[in-house]
Amino acid sequence: MPLQFEELWNLQQIDSEIYRLKRERSRLDDGAALRQSFEAAARAVEALETRLRKLRADLADAELELKRIEGKKADFERRLYEGKTTNPKELTAMEQEIAMLGRQRGRLDESILTLMDSIETTSTELAVATARRGAAETGWREQDERYRRETARIEADLAALGPRRDAAAKALEPPTLARYESLRSRLFNVAVAHLVDSRCSACHMNMASGIARKLQEGQSYTYCENCTRFLVPGEG
Repeated sequence: MPLQFEELWNLQQIDSEIYRLKRERSRLDDGAALRQSFEAAARAVEALETRLRKLRADLADAELELKRIEGKKADFERRLYEGKTTNPKELTAMEQEIAMLGRQRGRLDESILTLMDSIETTSTELAVATARRGAAETGWREQDERYRRETARIEADLAALGPRRDAAAKALEPPTLARYESLRSRLFNVAVAHLVDSRCSACHMNMASGIARKLQEGQSYTYCENCTRFLVPGEG
C-alpha cells in the first residue's frame, strides 16, 4: 500500500479549517456586555420615570392643599372683616387662624417651588437617560445581529466541511487515521507537517539528513524527531 501523503495533508487542511472556524466562532462577541449596558440604561430610565411620576403627584397634592388652605384663609378673612363677629375672643381666634394658615401657605409655596425645580431637573435627566438608553439599545441590537449573522455563516461553513471531513478520513487506512487522530488530539490540532529544507514546518526543528532521505524513499511514514508529527514532502 503506497503512503498516503496527499490524503493525510488533505485531511489536515480540512481539520485546520474546522479548527479555525470553531475558534472564530468562540471569539465572536455575542453582545452580552452591550445588552447589560442597555438593561442598566433602561433601569435608569424607569427609575427616573417613577421619580417624575411621584414628583408630579406630590405637586398635584401640594397644589390641591394650597387651594384648600387659600379657600379656608379667605373664608376666615371674609368673616373677620364683614363685621358680624364682635366677640373679642372669637376675633382673636380668627386672626390667629388666618396667621397660621398664612404660614402654612408660605411653607406650601416653598414646597411647590422646590417640587417644580425637581420636576424640571428630573425631566432633563430623563431626556438624557432616554437618549442614552436608545443609543445603548441600538448598539446592542446591531451587535446581536452581527453575532447571529456571523454565527450562521460559520455554522454553514462547518456543515459544509462535515461531509468533506468524513470522506477524507475514510480515504486513510485505519492505522494511519488512528495515529493521525492521536497526534492531532495532543498537538493542537496539527498532526501533519511538511519537511522544508530539512526543517519541520510545524515545530521548526532541523531534522537529521537521514530523515529527508527516508521521506524521499517513501518506504514508510516518517515522523518529526521533535514533535512526532507526520512529515510529508513539499512546502506548506
